[in-house]
Parts: sequence; structure tokens; C-alpha cells
Amino acid sequence: MAGLATCALLGGRRVLSMRSLALIALGLLIVSPVLVLDLSFQMSFAAVMALIAGYEALRPSFVRRAEQGKKSGIGHHLMLLSLTSLLAGGATLPIVMTGFGSFQPWFILANLLAVPVAAFCVMPAGLCSLLLMPFGLSGLPLWVMGQGIGVISFLASHVSALPFAHVPVPRMMWWGLPVYMAGLAGICLWRGRTRLVFILPIVVGCFSPLWGERPRLLVSPDAGLMAFREGWHWFVGPHNGLENQRLAEWERAWPLQVKRSAVSPSCAETGCTLKIGRRPVTIWFTLPSQTAQDRLCQEKEAFIVSAVPLPERCRPDGFIDRFSVWRDGAFMVNAASGKMKVISDRSWRGSRFWVPRVGFKGVPNLPLAQAE
Repeated sequence: MAGLATCALLGGRRVLSMRSLALIALGLLIVSPVLVLDLSFQMSFAAVMALIAGYEALRPSFVRRAEQGKKSGIGHHLMLLSLTSLLAGGATLPIVMTGFGSFQPWFILANLLAVPVAAFCVMPAGLCSLLLMPFGLSGLPLWVMGQGIGVISFLASHVSALPFAHVPVPRMMWWGLPVYMAGLAGICLWRGRTRLVFILPIVVGCFSPLWGERPRLLVSPDAGLMAFREGWHWFVGPHNGLENQRLAEWERAWPLQVKRSAVSPSCAETGCTLKIGRRPVTIWFTLPSQTAQDRLCQEKEAFIVSAVPLPERCRPDGFIDRFSVWRDGAFMVNAASGKMKVISDRSWRGSRFWVPRVGFKGVPNLPLAQAE
């Protein structure tokens, strides 16, 4: 973009335009089409597109302010920095919510402090070091650049420590981000008042987490971690420290307070009982006594979730055990229209070449080339 901006200045053309942004996006996608799914690609182009469209829409206001002599002073520059932060941060906020599962309300304050340091210290020092590098004199500019980066890191760490700096949000529906991006592109590229129509898909995309599935039961791919939802809490069974990261991912996707299953009134020492839809579900963290197994296995409506393999004689119409997750990966169970709905990783991804087969040991399903 710096190269195109320089050419535009030399040719007397507009420095920033949607055409230059489109050319750069097209060039990157020709080289690597998979970038369209990359979080940094989405955030960068959404931010720049919002900046170009926002300043273009506000151009008449800036012209009026300039005619009134309001084009200098600290207040004017603070207003421009705040506006830049609001446009870029507001455009990328739903993408951040999707990628990181959090809402960060202090982004305007963080950018208000960090952008001047980057613009007047980090970037100029980096360019100077690049120019002086052939002469072996890049040390001092790089030191200045490092100091600026240190200031930005200091500001980021302190802003992130403010109250409500990290508010967890539920994960978006699969269609939420594409709908939001379509609305953002429409409101930035369209002309006239008709562009306000695209506010609707933006709002729908941002609030798509409200339509998301709220699982009642989750089972990890090795059955080492099982959690069920009651009210506004996740009740988690016994697990080792290796499962803490997966539990954190579940909390990010469905932000609820986590409690140990031992404090739930529906749990005993060996497991828990709950109802999903109209069907009773029993969770076994360890196999209970032989009498308890026989009694439950004779119930036709019983659905058993076990962290250990179930005996052959005790496999009712519905069950998830250690062998189930070995075959089909993680499981999610929820209620839909009063009925229990069981979704495994394999059933969600379907039977495709890139989905590992049962018993996958590192050899892909696709045919190997001769060199391989």
C-alpha cells in the first residue's frame, strides 16, 4: 500500500481508494487464496475499508471545519485519532469476537495512546534502519524502534488490566461472520442513503450468537473431560491438568461459570444423572457397582455416557464411551424440539477425503505420490 500511495502521489491521483485496496487484496488472494480465511487478513482489510469509507463519508464535515479554521490544535488531532480508532476498531470488533471469543470495550483508548507512538516512533525508526542497514548503521534506529514497541506493550498490558477489558462472548453461528462481512462491504462500497440498508445484515451478524446452539453435554475427544450444563453453570467431572486448555476453549465458546460436578445436586461419587429433552442421561466417571450397571442397562430409555469402555452386556440403545470417542471424536449433546440430539466430530465433518478414518495413525486418506 505504501508503494501504491507513492505512485498515486507522483501521478496526482487519490492516495487511498477502494481500488487500491481491491488490487492489493486481489494480488494476495491470487498468490494464496487460503488467506481469505486468515484472521489477520480479514481484520486488516476490514479496518482499512472502514477507514477509507468513513473518511470519505465525513469529507464534507472536515471541509466545513477547515473553512471555520478548526483544522489544528490538540483537540482536532485527538478527534481524528479517536475517529480512526472507532472506525478501524468498530469494523474489526465482530471479527475479534469470532476469533478470540471476547469483547474489548477499551480499544478506542488503547489505540488513542498506541497509534501516535507507532506513527511517530516505531514506523519512522524502522524505515530509517532499513535505509541505513547497507552501511551498518541500523543499530540506533532499531534501538529507538524497540523503545517504541516497549511503550506500546506497556500501554497494552495496562489497558487490558482495566475493569471489563475482556468480556467473554458466545461463539457466532457459522453464518454470522459472512453475513456481517457482506453488510460491512455493502455499507462501505455503496453510495447514497441506500447504503443504510446494509446495517441490517451487520446487526444480524453481530447478534448471531443469540441463535447459537447451547449444548447440554460435552465430551472431549479422549473422554478425559466431560461437562454438562445446568442453568448458568458448567459442571465438570474429574480431569487432569492436561484438559484445562480444552476446558478454557469450552468456556470461551459458551461462557458460563464452571463448577466441579461434586457440588451439583444431581451427582454422586461415581457419576451424575440429568435429563436432556425427555430422555434420562447418566454420566459415569468410573464404572459403578455391578448391581447399578445391571439395573441401568435394562432400562430402554437410558442413555449412558462413560469415561471408560462399557461392557458388552451393558450397551443400551444410546451410549457414548471411550471407544465411541476413539471412533468419532468429541461429542456434543443438546435438546432440539424436546428430543435429544447427539453430534460427533465425525458426523459434523462428514465423510470426506480430509477427514481422518477410524484408527487414524498419521497416514492420510488421499493416495500418496510416488515420491511419498
